[in-house]
Amino acid sequence: MIYINDDIETLDMDNAMARISAQRREKVMLMRNERDRRLSVAAYLQLLNALETEYGITAPPHFDFHDGGKPFIAGRQDICFSMSHCRCGVACAVSDRPVGIDIETIRPYRRELAERVMNTEEMDVITSSPHPEIEFIRLWTMKESFLKMTGEGIRSDLKLVPLSSARFTTTINAARGYICTVCETA
Repeated sequence: MIYINDDIETLDMDNAMARISAQRREKVMLMRNERDRRLSVAAYLQLLNALETEYGITAPPHFDFHDGGKPFIAGRQDICFSMSHCRCGVACAVSDRPVGIDIETIRPYRRELAERVMNTEEMDVITSSPHPEIEFIRLWTMKESFLKMTGEGIRSDLKLVPLSSARFTTTINAARGYICTVCETA
């Protein structure tokens, strides 16, 4: 299940900080930028909402981490999750199988960047689109959500991410300025 919040400005930080785990609060307090703190808290709140809705869990989860750094809920490895944030909002996905999510702000298309991270077929899709900025971000969120699902994270050659080996669900909200993609195993 996918949870997106694109109204971060109205978040009551005092109330929100009281709801999150001590572990998350400590991480948030290390952030220098107020917006980053707000986004981190909002993403965690989306996870809390998802866990309560999907699994009836009301206590803030404590995270442990796989060797590559991917978090999991201590004592509940049957629940897979992924969180992401960008300037426009936060997103969370929960599932009973590996899942990855990425949300990105739609920004002007830069061909030189696209050529560094997209393969030939992906570049063809982007350049033939009437909205290359949307196609680039859509493909980027697919790649990043895939790498979050596998726990690999961003790797050196993004052109090699095997997008055909997974299933993607993409939400494009041009009015609010973001694209969000969830990746699950095919």
